[in-house]
Amino acid sequence: MTDNSNISLVEFKAYVSEIENINWQGDDVIVSNLFLDVFSHSSEFWESYSNNNKAMSDKDKQKAVIIADALGALHGSIFGPWGSIIEEAVASCIAVDELY
Repeated sequence: MTDNSNISLVEFKAYVSEIENINWQGDDVIVSNLFLDVFSHSSEFWESYSNNNKAMSDKDKQKAVIIADALGALHGSIFGPWGSIIEEAVASCIAVDELY
Protein backbone atom coordinates (compact mmCIF):
# COMPACT_ATOMS: atom_id res chain seq x y z
CA MET A 1 0.00 0.00 0.00
CA THR A 2 1.36 3.42 -0.91
CA ASP A 3 1.64 6.35 1.46
CA ASN A 4 -0.67 9.05 0.08
CA SER A 5 0.05 11.57 2.82
CA ASN A 6 2.78 13.21 0.76
CA ILE A 7 0.65 14.10 -2.26
CA SER A 8 -1.16 17.42 -2.50
CA LEU A 9 -4.92 17.71 -2.33
CA VAL A 10 -4.95 18.69 -6.04
CA GLU A 11 -2.97 15.57 -6.97
CA PHE A 12 -5.22 13.48 -4.74
CA LYS A 13 -8.35 14.79 -6.48
CA ALA A 14 -6.78 14.11 -9.90
CA TYR A 15 -5.97 10.56 -8.81
CA VAL A 16 -9.56 9.93 -7.65
CA SER A 17 -11.00 11.50 -10.80
CA GLU A 18 -9.31 8.72 -12.79
CA ILE A 19 -12.19 6.52 -11.57
CA GLU A 20 -14.23 8.32 -14.21
CA ASN A 21 -11.99 6.96 -16.99
CA ILE A 22 -12.67 3.32 -16.14
CA ASN A 23 -15.09 1.57 -18.49
CA TRP A 24 -17.80 0.79 -15.93
CA GLN A 25 -20.76 -1.44 -16.83
CA GLY A 26 -24.29 -1.73 -15.43
CA ASP A 27 -24.83 -0.69 -11.81
CA ASP A 28 -21.14 0.11 -11.42
CA VAL A 29 -21.73 3.27 -13.49
CA ILE A 30 -24.23 4.50 -10.90
CA VAL A 31 -21.95 3.59 -8.00
CA SER A 32 -18.90 5.31 -9.50
CA ASN A 33 -20.95 8.41 -10.36
CA LEU A 34 -22.31 8.59 -6.81
CA PHE A 35 -18.83 8.31 -5.33
CA LEU A 36 -17.35 10.92 -7.70
CA ASP A 37 -20.25 13.34 -7.22
CA VAL A 38 -20.05 13.26 -3.42
CA PHE A 39 -16.25 13.37 -3.56
CA SER A 40 -16.35 16.45 -5.81
CA HIS A 41 -18.91 18.34 -3.74
CA SER A 42 -17.26 17.39 -0.47
CA SER A 43 -13.94 18.69 -1.82
CA GLU A 44 -15.54 21.99 -2.77
CA PHE A 45 -17.18 22.33 0.64
CA TRP A 46 -14.14 21.47 2.75
CA GLU A 47 -11.79 23.64 0.68
CA SER A 48 -14.14 26.60 1.02
CA TYR A 49 -14.70 25.93 4.72
CA SER A 50 -10.99 25.58 5.46
CA ASN A 51 -10.26 28.93 3.79
CA ASN A 52 -12.36 30.56 6.50
CA ASN A 53 -11.30 28.31 9.36
CA LYS A 54 -7.57 27.93 10.05
CA ALA A 55 -8.16 24.98 12.39
CA MET A 56 -9.46 22.99 9.42
CA SER A 57 -6.61 23.81 7.02
CA ASP A 58 -4.67 20.51 7.31
CA LYS A 59 -4.86 19.06 3.78
CA ASP A 60 -4.13 15.47 4.89
CA LYS A 61 -7.05 15.59 7.31
CA GLN A 62 -9.23 17.13 4.60
CA LYS A 63 -8.45 14.19 2.32
CA ALA A 64 -9.57 11.77 5.04
CA VAL A 65 -12.83 13.66 5.64
CA ILE A 66 -13.57 13.90 1.90
CA ILE A 67 -13.05 10.15 1.49
CA ALA A 68 -15.22 9.48 4.56
CA ASP A 69 -17.98 11.60 2.99
CA ALA A 70 -17.83 9.75 -0.33
CA LEU A 71 -17.58 6.27 1.20
CA GLY A 72 -20.37 7.03 3.67
CA ALA A 73 -22.67 8.07 0.85
CA LEU A 74 -21.70 5.03 -1.17
CA HIS A 75 -22.27 2.57 1.67
CA GLY A 76 -25.48 4.28 2.76
CA SER A 77 -26.89 4.01 -0.75
CA ILE A 78 -27.86 0.40 -0.04
CA PHE A 79 -30.63 1.97 2.07
CA GLY A 80 -31.73 4.30 -0.73
CA PRO A 81 -31.22 8.04 -1.19
CA TRP A 82 -32.07 8.93 2.40
CA GLY A 83 -29.75 6.26 3.74
CA SER A 84 -27.00 7.63 1.57
CA ILE A 85 -27.50 11.19 2.80
CA ILE A 86 -27.73 10.16 6.45
CA GLU A 87 -24.74 7.83 6.39
CA GLU A 88 -22.62 10.39 4.53
CA ALA A 89 -23.44 13.00 7.18
CA VAL A 90 -22.67 10.60 10.02
CA ALA A 91 -19.37 9.52 8.42
CA SER A 92 -18.41 13.14 7.92
CA CYS A 93 -19.22 14.06 11.53
CA ILE A 94 -17.24 11.11 12.86
CA ALA A 95 -14.24 11.91 10.65
CA VAL A 96 -14.22 15.58 11.63
CA ASP A 97 -14.65 14.71 15.30
CA GLU A 98 -11.83 12.17 15.23
CA LEU A 99 -9.41 14.24 13.16
CA TYR A 100 -9.98 17.72 14.50
